[in-house]
Amino acid sequence: MADQSLPPTTQSRQRTAVPSELAGSPTGAYRLSRALVLLFFASTVDVVNFLDRGNQFRYAILLIPIGVAASIWVRSGTTYIRRLRAVDRPLLLLWLFGMAGTIYGTVVLHSSTTARPIFLPMAIGFLYLFVPDRPTEDEVWRLVKAIALIGALYIVLGAAVNTQLIPGLLKYRQFRNAQFASVTVGLAGAAFLRRRTRLIGLIVLAAFNFLAYPSATSILATMGMLITLFVTRPNASSMRPYVVGLVIAFGILVALLNLPAEIAILNDYFSFVHKVNANYGRLSVWSQGIAQFASSPFIGRVFSGGTVAVATRLRAGSQIQIPYHNDYVLFLAEGGLVGFGLLVAWIAGLELTLLRGYRGFLQANMQAHATAMRLLLVGLNSFLVAAAFNPVMEGMSRSATIFGFYGVAMMLGRPPKEVALARVGTRDRAPP
Repeated sequence: MADQSLPPTTQSRQRTAVPSELAGSPTGAYRLSRALVLLFFASTVDVVNFLDRGNQFRYAILLIPIGVAASIWVRSGTTYIRRLRAVDRPLLLLWLFGMAGTIYGTVVLHSSTTARPIFLPMAIGFLYLFVPDRPTEDEVWRLVKAIALIGALYIVLGAAVNTQLIPGLLKYRQFRNAQFASVTVGLAGAAFLRRRTRLIGLIVLAAFNFLAYPSATSILATMGMLITLFVTRPNASSMRPYVVGLVIAFGILVALLNLPAEIAILNDYFSFVHKVNANYGRLSVWSQGIAQFASSPFIGRVFSGGTVAVATRLRAGSQIQIPYHNDYVLFLAEGGLVGFGLLVAWIAGLELTLLRGYRGFLQANMQAHATAMRLLLVGLNSFLVAAAFNPVMEGMSRSATIFGFYGVAMMLGRPPKEVALARVGTRDRAPP
């Protein structure tokens, strides 16, 4: 029995922790979440980039969370499957659409470059449907600490590679633009856990890594992190995300309408930091993607063709195949309006679901769940920002991390219903 002298919040935490302690074993949701976080760890320590550039055996790592989910489902002794949430539906349609084309391209067309690195990892985002319970507050705190430590490890390994402490690793380009979201996860995780010494050290190392490779993507991803932190301030109004979203959408529209000016600014930036200007190469492959979209605007190639464009080396003059360096252009070219529309619908649903879940957990005083939701939102948003300028989802390790984060977020479940009912007719404002 809970101690009646304790505050109500403390009593509720005790009641939440009792079932786990009596059972003497972790919840199924926690075990599956650990398996999904393991993919993030594997992506971080993969300094030779095998998970993105290796042979077909690299996909075997996806069997770990699948096996854990199957084990949990079998041991539960039921045929229980969670109902799809609204955010799952566009992702499921996208997965079916993309997998059908990918299988056709692989088996029938024998395409050497298919969208398997995108759609095979996408399946793990649905594994939470087979787990009937959700993690306790104590278990969620452990997940937050693990995710924050892995992000910190990424920053440390990046500094070790940039200083050439281990010669030869720099050529694998693992610690570069497409995986920069790991940096924001490490920084935000240290801040959320109030590890000031760790945070200061990580900021210094992150600054060193930026000086070693001053990419514009890292600046934009950092801005995405700061905007996410601003939107998810505990005392912020519920209207803040919508206002910020409209401002961002307007800014993107202005940037697209003034593309020559944006290119000029980027050219000046590359000149200032003495970095090779990749604008012309990106514009070249983006143009090919837009041309491919124009040839089949409704369904594209249904992800059955190659996911690369042809570029010409400036020095040698030879032609090479490279990614589109923009996942949104890739979805337009390979999936047409159907594929691109489903992706955008999933992203919009993801933002709304995680933001509502975060504020609901705050209202319920479930601090661990709220912190985890906020940290996952930082990581996912940083990946989505980087995807506008880099082949993020075309790397299997990054796709596995993205949809692993998504699975963990869905595993946290919804805030308690009584909290949502109590807020009907009141202003949605979280406690400070």
